Amino acid sequence: MICSFLYNGVFVKINKLNSLSVNNMNNVIKKRRKLYSWQQGLLNGDFQIIHTMSSEIGVTSKRNLGGISPFERARFEDVVSTWDIMSGSLLSYSKGEGRGALPTHLVLDVPYQNILGTHDSDVWFPNHAGRLDNLSTGILVNPYDLVDRINRGKAEDDKLLGVPFNTLEDFKFFTSKMSDSFHNEILIICKPELLIIDGVPKTARVKLKDIVYNVEGDFLNKIKIKNDIKTVQKIALINNLKSVSFIFDHERISSFYQGSISFYDEIRHFLGDPIYTSFNRSVSTKNHFARKLKTAPNLSYAYHPLDGYRDLAVFPIN
Repeated sequence: MICSFLYNGVFVKINKLNSLSVNNMNNVIKKRRKLYSWQQGLLNGDFQIIHTMSSEIGVTSKRNLGGISPFERARFEDVVSTWDIMSGSLLSYSKGEGRGALPTHLVLDVPYQNILGTHDSDVWFPNHAGRLDNLSTGILVNPYDLVDRINRGKAEDDKLLGVPFNTLEDFKFFTSKMSDSFHNEILIICKPELLIIDGVPKTARVKLKDIVYNVEGDFLNKIKIKNDIKTVQKIALINNLKSVSFIFDHERISSFYQGSISFYDEIRHFLGDPIYTSFNRSVSTKNHFARKLKTAPNLSYAYHPLDGYRDLAVFPIN
């Protein structure tokens, strides 16, 4: 059966049974089942799909886009709905599984049918292949380059992954391999109203539901801290978020007093007093979060670390 869909402004005719390397009905059924496993796995909120950024680093950073991130100019879902594919990562804040590549975690509401591929490590997906200068805002110069790279598993550096980028794994199997030492890569289709797999709903909009900032040693730089907080505040305001959360990972901070407390004070300077905090300024030993308060206005239980040398602070956005 032949169908057409709009891709990069070009109508592409495809055989439904061969879409994105699906060669027969058995493979279609397998992919459908794997997508359903992600739908179920994400329901209880223990796991989150995030897109990470920094004011200084990354595709959406100010440095790469003329001094301002596109997420500071318009609502997140409006910006990414013009993109083809976005990279994200799966993690669990409460379980301490998985991690983000960069400190600012944009916590996403991803329709399960938008998940294109799941990979347990960074695969360097060429998100903006075919666009000028490989930027999301670049002019489209080759409308077929991205599809070709997806099917061939051809990464940014032209190295071959060994499997197509649209390879899916079962949710439980995927999470069983997660580590807090490195980030995985979830490939997300951003454009709505695309039929990717027969029997699965069309893609829908990817939305921003929260922001979590992960405080750890690699990013404890005064300039980065100030720029990141300002960027987080702007993005939250544009998207009508009422609060943002900061997780302090003390094991990854060389000095508790010079690191965590300094950063905590910097946040309070910009955002005011927290709505909720598990932070104890005198704490220098292992925290036991099972004994700490886990309910507060605008606080999601799923974000609260259950153990380890970690603290959580939730700040209002006014």
